[in-house]
Formats: sequence, C-alpha cells, structure tokens
Amino acid sequence: TVIINRMTVGLVFIGMFIGSAIAMKVSPSTSWPIIPVLGVIGFVLSLVMGGMLVWSVVWDMWRSRRRKN
Repeated sequence: TVIINRMTVGLVFIGMFIGSAIAMKVSPSTSWPIIPVLGVIGFVLSLVMGGMLVWSVVWDMWRSRRRKN
C-alpha cells in the first residue's frame, strides 16, 4: 500500500507540474500578471516535491534490501 500511496502522490505532482507549465505560458497582458509568477512557484514546488518523493522511494528500497542481507 505504501507504493500505491506514493504513486498517487506522484500523479498529483505530475498534475501540478503540467498545470504550472500551462500557467507559466499565460500572457501577463491578457490575464492577471500574478498568474505566470504563481505558475513558476508551482513548477518549482512540484519539481522539488517530486524529487523528494523519488528520493524517499529509492531510500526505502535501499533500506529494505539492506535488511534482507
């Protein structure tokens, strides 16, 4: 169940990543100027959180293999 939970969180981060990329593409002249800035913030946050998620999966796999030996 841990892997399924992490896969679900990963899908949420992918959605944040794509949504932030779309928000960064919005022209500030046709919309509120804060929208692209929020897109950049969301892009960076989703990138960092996704990296942390991958790191925690790799760390748990390494620990479980180490316990078996």
